[in-house]
Amino acid sequence: MTNTISPLDGSVYCSTQNHTEKDIKDTLELAKKTFPIWSNLSVKERSNYVTAF
Repeated sequence: MTNTISPLDGSVYCSTQNHTEKDIKDTLELAKKTFPIWSNLSVKERSNYVTAF
């Protein structure tokens, strides 16, 4: 894990998982494959997916 430290008071305000090179390559490959589908969705459809998180 990598901690992000607040410059205001030195406290940890965010922790993120470290990723391997393979993790990054796999994620980029998936993004390339799914972009054509995503780009054909309407703004409303995209909004529904984003707000579902």
